[in-house]
Amino acid sequence: DSICPAEMSGGKGETCLPAKRGMPCDLHIPIVRGATEAQIEIVVYLEYRDKDGGIHPNISHFPFIVLKADNANQIRTVRSEALSQRIPFTDFTSTMTVGTSTQQQENTRKSAESDLEYYGICLFGETNVLREITRKFSLFA
Repeated sequence: DSICPAEMSGGKGETCLPAKRGMPCDLHIPIVRGATEAQIEIVVYLEYRDKDGGIHPNISHFPFIVLKADNANQIRTVRSEALSQRIPFTDFTSTMTVGTSTQQQENTRKSAESDLEYYGICLFGETNVLREITRKFSLFA
């Protein structure tokens, strides 16, 4: 499992993304959708062009640094702390991987929170606040 902080706007915000080890790098966690409207304003995407004229669109201006969590329960703990501190977040669980979005919502609705296997979470807030929650995690390799 892993966690990913991305510093935004001169250290004023950070996005953290714990992601399950072995999941593809393009794990579909809707980062912007979990952000508040004010935070969305600071999300900046760039378009890179290579020497051959190829376009590499929608690259975040702000880097993502992936941190490692040992298991889904560590992600659950981060989620619990985010809830208690009223930190905006979006999470991603195993119930969100199979079937249509309607089926995924139904699978989640039928599952107790304690039965959910967390693959990732994105947090939105001040760097110093989020760093307190994520400081025990090491860089993902």
